[in-house]
Amino acid sequence: MEFLIKLLKPEIILTLVLLFMLGMRMRVRPRASLYIDTSPAKLFETIDAYDGRVFDFGRTKISLRQLSGSVDQASTDYEFTYSTSMADGRLRSTTAVFTLVEKIAGEFIRFKRKLENPKLQNNELLEFSQRVLADGKGARLQSEYVWGPRPLIAQILARSDLIGGAYRLKGIAETGIANNTPYLLLSAGVCLLTGLLAVLAFAYFTGWLIAILAIFSLLIHELGHLIAYRLIGQPWGRIVFLPFLGAVAIPRLPFENQGQIAFAALMGPGISVLLSLACWLPMALGHMPYESIIVLGMVTAGINLLNLLPVEPLDGGVVLRSILGGLNPTFAKSLLLGLGLLAFAVGSYFSNVLVMIIGGIAVLANIKQRKIDSSLRPMPFHLSFISTAVYFGVVSLHLMVLLKTINL
Repeated sequence: MEFLIKLLKPEIILTLVLLFMLGMRMRVRPRASLYIDTSPAKLFETIDAYDGRVFDFGRTKISLRQLSGSVDQASTDYEFTYSTSMADGRLRSTTAVFTLVEKIAGEFIRFKRKLENPKLQNNELLEFSQRVLADGKGARLQSEYVWGPRPLIAQILARSDLIGGAYRLKGIAETGIANNTPYLLLSAGVCLLTGLLAVLAFAYFTGWLIAILAIFSLLIHELGHLIAYRLIGQPWGRIVFLPFLGAVAIPRLPFENQGQIAFAALMGPGISVLLSLACWLPMALGHMPYESIIVLGMVTAGINLLNLLPVEPLDGGVVLRSILGGLNPTFAKSLLLGLGLLAFAVGSYFSNVLVMIIGGIAVLANIKQRKIDSSLRPMPFHLSFISTAVYFGVVSLHLMVLLKTINL
């Protein structure tokens, strides 16, 4: 009965509801309407699609190649090539085929995605359209995208991406150069807004001091992931805070190999070690810091140690999954499933609902037979060894800070 009462606590109920919402996939149809200081004819010329067209958005370019049909007529297939410049000078490119299903010269254009397997629509851009209307001395751009089923976070980002894309086109139409500043501001706005919501959620149950320090610690942790994305050549990613759950750093591009995944996962708790040690250093030098510094060190070490548990979807589980990526997928799946069950059992034994939730997520992620990132290049042995050594080193440093602060 006592355990059941714990399960019925408001924070636990809200956490379970949020987890359900985050896992629930739905189609998303974001829309944007934006005034642009140019003529309708010039605006349509900016968005028009035809064979050989290249849309230059700065670091990313989109090239079109006609595959079939007649120019400017419905049922014409185009191959869209998305190319992003990496920090090392390489181009990361992906392609997708879209069919021009409707076009009204000077006014409207609509494309629909051609998928090799129509059943695989999750997280895929399925359709997009652009309409140009006269608006006073200028023009109005109306954009609409249709995405396949996406989780809640991706639905939020889809809307900010569409608005950011509209401002990019606004810059091209008005000045000839894509305006990426609103795109970056929108990403920062999503981070700030979700961060404020997370502070309010945590403060309701832990008090303002713990809540603010926890969010600051999470921000440093997620910045570590963003730095990792940059170091492997990607554009800056985005941070989204999750009330009651923590935060997540989302990369702009897919990873190329298991080594990149492990590196990015370790950089979050790795960068956070610097914060933990900075809080512990005054104590090591014989000085007693402010209470908030002691609490920050304790919170940072505690959050990162929890995150380093070798259970998906925590960073420790991601590192383990990356190391196992080159092994037998069945063995990897069984081990990850077993660790999830173990976490759930330990959480049940100690009546720790948070650990139970983490274990439950891990079980759901691995209960079905699946390939563990088999399309990515596995890590060579020396990188697996280094990743393992770094993992235990980071765990040891955070554990040392936690024990030192607890024993004050």
